Amino acid sequence: MRLILRIHIFRGYSLGKTEFIEAVLEKAMKDS
Repeated sequence: MRLILRIHIFRGYSLGKTEFIEAVLEKAMKDS
């Protein structure tokens, strides 16, 4: 049960990190 929760947290974290990186890349492309 704990393992499943940990996997969900990890997946949510990596997903959020990916979205953050994409947003930064979009901003960088707009600025240049």
